[in-house]
Amino acid sequence: MMSFFYGVLEHLKGIELLYAPLKFDLLDTSTESMCFRFIPVSPAKKMFDGEIKNVQFQVLTKSKNQDKAYTALCKIRDALELQNEAIQASDFKLIVCECYTEPSFVEKTSASEFIYTALFRAELEVI
Repeated sequence: MMSFFYGVLEHLKGIELLYAPLKFDLLDTSTESMCFRFIPVSPAKKMFDGEIKNVQFQVLTKSKNQDKAYTALCKIRDALELQNEAIQASDFKLIVCECYTEPSFVEKTSASEFIYTALFRAELEVI
């Protein structure tokens, strides 16, 4: 479902909230970093005319400025509360995307960088 990641990335590009490139899977070693990673989810139910795919993902932010990391993640959360095909690709249509674990503190690294995370779930209609 990399097309979903690229759809999310494209959606967030239009919103001025990313202080670093949104990477896939891992935070960069640089001080300012953000990443998106898929997390495990149970299989979705089948529909009569298609298939619903459940997708869950995590967004992490990292910065030496604690407020910057937290605020950016809150803005991402707000931007990803979506429904009704707000994100589309050739292989899916978005039904709903919502945050199910609010932005929260993960850790302060040995380099004094603050890491925050939020968890999201999305339902996609497979085309």
